[in-house]
Amino acid sequence: MNNESVTLSSSIDACLSVTFELPSTTKPEEEPFLNFDVNSDLSFDDESGIYCSLVALVKAEYMFDDVLQDRAAQFLKILEPFFDEQLAAQLVTDLVPSSVGSPSGFSESILTLLSSPHSTLVEATMIIRSLLYLATPYYVRNLSITSTLDKNNHRKMIFQKVLLPSSPLVTFLISNRQVLHGFLFRSIMWLLSTHLEICPYHRPTLEYVFASPISMTFSNCLSFFEDDGDLWNTLNNTNRSLQYWKEEDPEVVLSGKRIVQALFSEGFEDTLEQMMMYDKNGDYDNRVGYDCLEISQRLRSNVEVPEE
Repeated sequence: MNNESVTLSSSIDACLSVTFELPSTTKPEEEPFLNFDVNSDLSFDDESGIYCSLVALVKAEYMFDDVLQDRAAQFLKILEPFFDEQLAAQLVTDLVPSSVGSPSGFSESILTLLSSPHSTLVEATMIIRSLLYLATPYYVRNLSITSTLDKNNHRKMIFQKVLLPSSPLVTFLISNRQVLHGFLFRSIMWLLSTHLEICPYHRPTLEYVFASPISMTFSNCLSFFEDDGDLWNTLNNTNRSLQYWKEEDPEVVLSGKRIVQALFSEGFEDTLEQMMMYDKNGDYDNRVGYDCLEISQRLRSNVEVPEE
């Protein structure tokens, strides 16, 4: 186990008491996850049993070889909700059975999977972001949700069934961002970017973001991307969000301005100016510079055009 995984595991164990345990009378080889057919049609109850089995094996520090890691990745892919908001809600509330109907078990299970020393399994675990995407304008359009009331109800459902239950995960990732690298760092930045993108459309989500260190973390970490392509994707998403907010009703426009103010108070403008000084050696370097310029122009900042 590498140092990053040790730190993640220690932090999780210190903060949570996860209840996923293998029964003392059960052999690991008899666990549902180790025996299901990835090509079979699974009911939701089947998926729930297999998922809880996978979490229990990770919690027990079961050794996953490459075949089992790929198996886990395939299974977690099956659970992705895509455009199905009902499935998204069901995953959060019912995938991990609870006698009191609490979604906290789902969040704890995600944290347990993230504690795995196996990178393929950890990478496949980031399913939270796709759940939040269901609240973005793109998904709302693809779900054919058109009336203002239906949009509000849809985003209220995502807020109650996905965002709030996943808040311990977001808090954990923000608190441990110094040990996140590569895919995990990329994922947390995209996760925070999604929070910022959707919050102007729903007042409780907006207040949730303001009450959290999301805007601070996003602004502070933006310059730490290891890959310019990933940085450009994140900036492009931010640029697109700024455009979408201005095309909405006055309440969304005002909420978007509040988010911009929050980002600026955390040094977002300074970060943009620093990134515009990149050496323009590669394709993504150029895109990063010009996206920073366009974002700054959208924000009516006084930023000079970078030289060719």
